[in-house]
Amino acid sequence: MNLLTTKQVVIRILAIIFIVELVIMFILQLIPHKLSSIVEAALDASILTLVSLAPIYFWVIKPFVDANQETILRINKLALTDPLTQLGNRRYFLSCMEKVISSNSRYKEQAAIVLIDLDGFKKINDEFGHEAGDALLVEVSSKLQSLIRQEDVVARLGGDEFVILLQRMYGNSLVNREIVQQIGIELVGLINQPIRYKEQTLNVGASVGIRLIDGDEKDVDALIRAADVAMYQAKKRNTHKVVFS
Repeated sequence: MNLLTTKQVVIRILAIIFIVELVIMFILQLIPHKLSSIVEAALDASILTLVSLAPIYFWVIKPFVDANQETILRINKLALTDPLTQLGNRRYFLSCMEKVISSNSRYKEQAAIVLIDLDGFKKINDEFGHEAGDALLVEVSSKLQSLIRQEDVVARLGGDEFVILLQRMYGNSLVNREIVQQIGIELVGLINQPIRYKEQTLNVGASVGIRLIDGDEKDVDALIRAADVAMYQAKKRNTHKVVFS
């Protein structure tokens, strides 16, 4: 929906008023009456106001408001979305983190940050070009989305780094740790699967750092740093690429 310009708004309002007034004057001329000029003018103005209201609303005000709201929503989405993968970006993830921390504190729930960094991604870019790298990132993002629940969040933090925010974990710390570890192992296996791109086979691995979030933790930056440290520890390993902070 295109946003109406000021000129279009003025022209539409003038057109409506002109047409309605023309019709009113024509009707008043056809109907015999003995109204004084003042009463006739007041009647004319009243009818003009009442009759013009609906077309002005539906033809001018509503399209303008709808287009304006659509533009605002589009801008907000662009500000929170990674343009390549269409996942949430870092800003979106941080916003979700703040909400989850608040919810955990209120309802005594747990959550988890699962930080994923691709192993060998630079080699893909160097050997096959950035288009291949972009295609791989899109494919990885699709794989990540296929593994999470609807209430969870997956975002791209930048480069070849992704993050999953697992929400509403109702078990105790030991149970939740086992659940998240299994998810991390599945993620590594899923990302390790070869990806076909223009008759080429692209292979990357993944290192996963995990940080459970308890109900009394409120420092978003500290939680992300902890997951980041765990991820770099996993990156140094040849096997067991899932590490808890």
